[in-house]
Amino acid sequence: ITNAGGIRASIGIETVLLGQTEVSLLPTMATSYKPSGGISQLDIEAAQAFNNELVLVTMTGKQIKETLEEGIKMLPRAHGGFPQVAGIQWAVEPTMQPRTVNTETGKVEHVGGRIRALEINGDIIVENGVLSSLSDQVYRVVTSKYLSNGGNGYPIEGYIESDPDRTEYRVLQALIATPGDSTFALSGTEQDALAEYLWIHHQVE
Repeated sequence: ITNAGGIRASIGIETVLLGQTEVSLLPTMATSYKPSGGISQLDIEAAQAFNNELVLVTMTGKQIKETLEEGIKMLPRAHGGFPQVAGIQWAVEPTMQPRTVNTETGKVEHVGGRIRALEINGDIIVENGVLSSLSDQVYRVVTSKYLSNGGNGYPIEGYIESDPDRTEYRVLQALIATPGDSTFALSGTEQDALAEYLWIHHQVE
């Protein structure tokens, strides 16, 4: 789980072609140091400019749902806290009640009902807006240290403080015994994770 505000630039080109109304996604332009469609170190550094440290934390399906509700509470207005996720399928209804938190006391006034469906690694956590019996199932979640410290109002910090043994908070860098093939960014950071992923899955021989 990361936040939209942590992604600072596109890799590739977003444009509306002449005579069309929909946005077209085009590959990166060729330069003196990369072909068209190539992804450079500079592209990665621009996209993940903050290069936050990554952390591992154990969360229940219910807590993941609450975290996502926090991230979408400003809809339909665009904002930097909107969640960017992997391993999750979900459906949102922006007209439903958003999650609300008292800014003075920190107390949750409404848990939010905008997530109508939520599936995590094949487990149905929310169906028709209702938490299922699997909502107490636990998952290891990778997120940024920024969000785990309460950035964008995400409630992850509270989960860690209330039950540190169960949440098993770990800084990813401390768990990496051997650095990967990409070495320009510190291991366990956003830039390194993206570079390693691209190296493994999209390397051109």
